Amino acid sequence: GTVVSTAFEEMLKVMEARYSPADWNIYVAQASDGDNTSADNERTAGLVLNRVLPNCQYFAYLEVGREDD
Repeated sequence: GTVVSTAFEEMLKVMEARYSPADWNIYVAQASDGDNTSADNERTAGLVLNRVLPNCQYFAYLEVGREDD
C-alpha cells in the first residue's frame, strides 16, 4: 500500500539540507489519489501538522480521481 509519510520525510530532509525556511519561502504541493495505509495516517498527520506546515508559506493538496469515477 501507499505510505505517504515517506514523501514528507524526504521533503523535510531536502528542506533541512538545502532550503532553510529562514532563508527561503517553502511551497508544498501534494497530489494524491487519497490512498494511504491506515497504519501510516497518524505519522503522516504528525509530520504535516508539526514539521511541514510550521515551515512553509503555502501547502496545496490535490486529490485526483480515478478514470472510472
